[in-house]
Amino acid sequence: MNNIIANIKKPYIIGSMILLVVIGSYVIYEHEYGPEAKYQKGLHYYKDGSYKKAAHLFKEAAKQGYAPAEEKLGYMYGRGRGVPQDYFEAVHWFRKAAKQGNIKGEFYLGMMYLAGSEGSHPSKKGIYWLKKSAEQGDAEAEDFLGMIYLGVSGVPHDYKKAAYWFKKAAHQGDALGEYLLSRMYQHGKGVPKDHKKASYWLKKAKKQRYTKGEYYKDELRKLQHLFGGY
Repeated sequence: MNNIIANIKKPYIIGSMILLVVIGSYVIYEHEYGPEAKYQKGLHYYKDGSYKKAAHLFKEAAKQGYAPAEEKLGYMYGRGRGVPQDYFEAVHWFRKAAKQGNIKGEFYLGMMYLAGSEGSHPSKKGIYWLKKSAEQGDAEAEDFLGMIYLGVSGVPHDYKKAAYWFKKAAHQGDALGEYLLSRMYQHGKGVPKDHKKASYWLKKAKKQRYTKGEYYKDELRKLQHLFGGY
């Protein structure tokens, strides 16, 4: 009886050991050569200013469907870092990342659609993707969406929606959101006029050395987003 049990156990033990070796090999491979590993190495090169090496690794990871790499590769094409500047390629990779729910992919895709809008009316797709990003908590998307609802881009103004998105950004500690929310309270736009709250949010913005001058710089930076400056 013991011999029968021993004979049954041997193949089971050998099979289990083979399975563990296969799983271990896969884990090691993914850690060293998988898309996330390539992406992380790419980030290292990017921070060092080695944009060509970074772009190469982002592209490899992006081709494997890794959303953060798709977003970063789109960014590289948008800025022309490590690859020739190509807005069509940028949109292609942002779209792939956005469809996987990547928060920055959604934001940049929205910005690219807005950049391609005709006249002063932003595209519905642009607002759609900005809103998707904002709903995931991207403060930059919340800021920009709020400004769209102020009527700065040809959309009929909706101060309540503008204040809502500025408030979301402000509660994340975003300096621009804090500054804009303080202005909404100061002028009673979308929220009841409240000088105490206006002063509170302005002080928080100023703690980050955020002033009216910085607001205009941010406005310029966001316009640069629209026209390829990132």
